[in-house]
Amino acid sequence: MGYPEIEKDSQNPDNATYYNSLLVVDEDGEFILNYRKSFLYYTDETWAAEGQAERGFHELEFTCQGTVSSLRSPVHQGEQALSEKKRVATSLGICMDINPYKFEAPFTEWEFATRVLDSKSQLVILSMAWLTILSREELDALKDKPEMDTFNYWLQRFWPLLQKKMEHEVDLDGGKAADSPKKIVIVFSNRSGEEPPTEDTKPPARYAGTSAIVAVTQRPTPNPAEKYARSGAYTTDAESETGDAVIPFDVKILCWDMLGATEEGICFADTTADPQMVFALKKASE
Repeated sequence: MGYPEIEKDSQNPDNATYYNSLLVVDEDGEFILNYRKSFLYYTDETWAAEGQAERGFHELEFTCQGTVSSLRSPVHQGEQALSEKKRVATSLGICMDINPYKFEAPFTEWEFATRVLDSKSQLVILSMAWLTILSREELDALKDKPEMDTFNYWLQRFWPLLQKKMEHEVDLDGGKAADSPKKIVIVFSNRSGEEPPTEDTKPPARYAGTSAIVAVTQRPTPNPAEKYARSGAYTTDAESETGDAVIPFDVKILCWDMLGATEEGICFADTTADPQMVFALKKASE
């Protein structure tokens, strides 16, 4: 949940610092942590201070439910509920955090996505109020359909997850097998609707909606350099930073749930179940 945070100076209570922050609670509603937005949008700069990007990484604890066979009684055999605690490496972000810093850094700097990989995160949670350039009429025409230009841009900002090897050893769902695809789950939680302008000379703020739960998966292809040697198509990371190189993984993007551009609701996902949609990469020439 996003909120404006006020931090008062303990030495001088009249002084305060303001942050655009994200509050995280557990299943009982108890406070766990807060994260302060580190890459500010120009409207944030009028009132908020930059947070520390390092505070965006945490190991969140989740309760996992399962069943085990119960053989305590030969008369009453069946399944018994089983729960366990699991710590999941998680990266938190707010909206502008996934963009280049101040829109001044190179587009291919990939600051946020790089931190996700470097921290070996298995889960990414993004709280957003992402705007759309669509008109009211265009949004109404979409209704419960997603705003795909925005969704595609979000995915583009996570390009390193598609191009560079994921280093975490255990997936969110506990998979360890060498031949199992590695996976990073991303939660895009975006605002929908319209906010009236603060001044008569300004247009209303329209939001892109399109909240979704997706995962980037990668399964290494056998001997990718050898596979593309004959065609000369294979390029290493050091040789290309633009994404034009052939990716040495079988990469897919799974999507379990996605809301429409104007739709309000809650996304649900069982990441052990089959996704609703699967996206694959293809060459631009295809």
